[in-house]
Amino acid sequence: RDFCLSRGLGDVYKRQDQAGESGRQAMSEATAQYGMERGKRMRQNALLRGDHPDAFTYLAYGEWSAAPGVMVVEEQTDRSDYTTHVTRCEWCRCWEKHDLMEYGKAYCTNVDVNIAHGYEPTFDLMVNSLMSAGDPFCEFGYGFEMTPEQRAELEEIKKKIGVSAQKDFNYHTAHLLATCKRVLKEQLGETAGQDLSLIHISEPTR
Repeated sequence: RDFCLSRGLGDVYKRQDQAGESGRQAMSEATAQYGMERGKRMRQNALLRGDHPDAFTYLAYGEWSAAPGVMVVEEQTDRSDYTTHVTRCEWCRCWEKHDLMEYGKAYCTNVDVNIAHGYEPTFDLMVNSLMSAGDPFCEFGYGFEMTPEQRAELEEIKKKIGVSAQKDFNYHTAHLLATCKRVLKEQLGETAGQDLSLIHISEPTR
């Protein structure tokens, strides 16, 4: 099944692209703000549980996890710093199927780096390649060496948290849509973003 959020977001970007460069800039800013807000929410969860927000604990406090087989993420054990490759991405598969990859790239370029900055302002997540930009995989560098002790600690943190910090797709969809509408209104005028309510992104499609 297709990701409702990825297809719907591509449609949102496509509509605002019709507004030219100002529309594209507004959607980039909306995506960045969404990422920052999401990262700040993750930060609050970490602090409430007594964990220090940094690149290491960031790996435990993600707000969404894919069903088995939907996403393929591989740790690059030949790197000194902790690095992962995403070699299968349902977001990109959906965008490609519906001819929306150009607009998906705009999302990927802005979202992860800003989630990281929202979580910890000094954490510069390195996004070294993106499938939505035509690369064979997405590469993320975290800037620290993962020791065996840290690996065991990370598993303990994940065990402590469970799924309590995660949000479902309906939540993320509503958050992103609300942020897009707010930013488009701020940057493009009162009526900008009002037609986003016409885009159906609340259910997965085949």
